[in-house]
Amino acid sequence: MNVNCLSEITEAYLQQKVFPGGVIGFGNADRFSVFPFGKLDEEQPVCVEALYDVASLTKVVATLPAVFTLVQKGKIDLEDPVSRFLPVPYPSIRVWHLLTHSSGFPPYSDAYKWAANPEEILQEIYRNPWVKEPGKEVVYSCLNFILLKQIVASIVGDYAAYLKEAVFAPLGMNKTGFLPDNQEPIAPTSFRDGVRLRGLVDDELAYYLGGVSGNAGLFSCIEDLCRYAQEWIRPRHILVPSTVALATRPWTSQIPGDPKGLGWALHTSRTSDGSLFSPNSFGHTGFTGTSLWIDPDHGRFVCILTNRCFYDRHTAQSKDAIWEFRRRVAQVAVSIMERGEVV
Repeated sequence: MNVNCLSEITEAYLQQKVFPGGVIGFGNADRFSVFPFGKLDEEQPVCVEALYDVASLTKVVATLPAVFTLVQKGKIDLEDPVSRFLPVPYPSIRVWHLLTHSSGFPPYSDAYKWAANPEEILQEIYRNPWVKEPGKEVVYSCLNFILLKQIVASIVGDYAAYLKEAVFAPLGMNKTGFLPDNQEPIAPTSFRDGVRLRGLVDDELAYYLGGVSGNAGLFSCIEDLCRYAQEWIRPRHILVPSTVALATRPWTSQIPGDPKGLGWALHTSRTSDGSLFSPNSFGHTGFTGTSLWIDPDHGRFVCILTNRCFYDRHTAQSKDAIWEFRRRVAQVAVSIMERGEVV
């Protein structure tokens, strides 16, 4: 019955042209189920192997584990000043401020509009004049995770190669990475310079940083992301239990703004995990229409991949629709799992 409900929900949003298609994954630490629906581009059917631009899921699927593997190796401490690693003229900003979006950096940068190359973009971000006092307010910012990626790269060198070796390969995430091969089935997103983006990141800063960034740029498939979620439920391969506990506890309860863990958003009545996830749940969304939510109390997760930007990138109607879709899917997925109908 609930599987039919999932079909009804996806069909309703396909008819509204919120997206041409997508794939849903849900499960627990031992197994998961996947549910592809619709088309990649109005013509090619969605398959479970299809790659999606995961947008800001990059922050928690790439940048976050890269940072934590280095924390576990003693290469980074959360109290380290960012200026120890990067030419940032703000010595009071700590690594944990970046991870909790409480650094004082503004949400974004327009430097990509005029900078001649990626290095000029980075230099503009480093010396951003709009930085406020850290630890005073939670302001979600892509710049925080661009800086975190640069910190990781300052230690390991090749950021993408390190992720493949230290994170993706141990988890069997063999299709996940940056700048994918266009021979793969890839869900296209919006237009840039009159050309439909397919295999090139939708986010402007990540695009003009060369496609490899800490805020966006990662491409992945549903099965890889399900394996990643399982690691946060039962850490075995890249994380230790203390790391999971550290990252998912409330870090900003005394700071105005949305509640954050380290990297992760924390559950509220309005978050996109819906009404049936526990109060201790954590997750993240992506601008292109992606999301991943994990419920540690019940040991389960729900992941959604869509290419919402295929039709409509910025309107409030599109953003409201994908928020509604995520919540309804999560609620049905929880019901399916609790009834034992699939997982």
